[in-house]
Amino acid sequence: MRFLMIALMLAAVTGWAQNLDDQLSINITDMKMSKSKTPNSAPAMAGVAPDTKTEFLRVDVEYEVVIAKGAKIRADQQDDLWLSECVFAWRVVLCGENERGDASERKSTRLAKAVTYGNVEIGPGHRAVIFIEPRIYDRFKDRLIDHGKGIFVEVSASVGGKTRAKGWMRGTKATIRMSEARKFFPRTRSKQTWFSSEDVSESSFGLLSKAETPWRDSSLGAFEYIVNYE
Repeated sequence: MRFLMIALMLAAVTGWAQNLDDQLSINITDMKMSKSKTPNSAPAMAGVAPDTKTEFLRVDVEYEVVIAKGAKIRADQQDDLWLSECVFAWRVVLCGENERGDASERKSTRLAKAVTYGNVEIGPGHRAVIFIEPRIYDRFKDRLIDHGKGIFVEVSASVGGKTRAKGWMRGTKATIRMSEARKFFPRTRSKQTWFSSEDVSESSFGLLSKAETPWRDSSLGAFEYIVNYE
């Protein structure tokens, strides 16, 4: 009987967490691209050069967790709400140019990464970040269109398997509006976006979560716990 009661309590807690996640949403409030040099105190990490002059390109996203429209949450519950998990799925296109100097899908490379964060409290001021590995950037930078503005980013934030927010970047210019995002990117020969076109080659590496970089142990208070990355 005791084990049955414990199982029922755990099931109730799990069910509450799932139901709560369905009633919370995410708003992306800001995106920015910058460069970061490897800190002097960084521990040695496999696949990451220890040279402190090495620069990583990074994209930071600021977001907030809010109560979804139509959610049935009592007023006395609103001060202690948490998302059990949220997933940020990143797609980055290093957009190359052809012999005529035009943007070319066939000269471009797409990178992808999904990072899952756990126990995210309701409210503003949350951050998610992805890093572009220095060697892959060095490999492609001379082919990029527009003198380095040819780095295209799409990020989607999901809760409970449902996409709750999206953001886009071209170089350092960002938006969370699809209508504006359409103006950022060159027209494709295919009628798909740069982030899904079959003419853009895929790379199985090139993006790093914070946990895979020399910054894994820094600014712990500013970032949520990473449950998984792939």
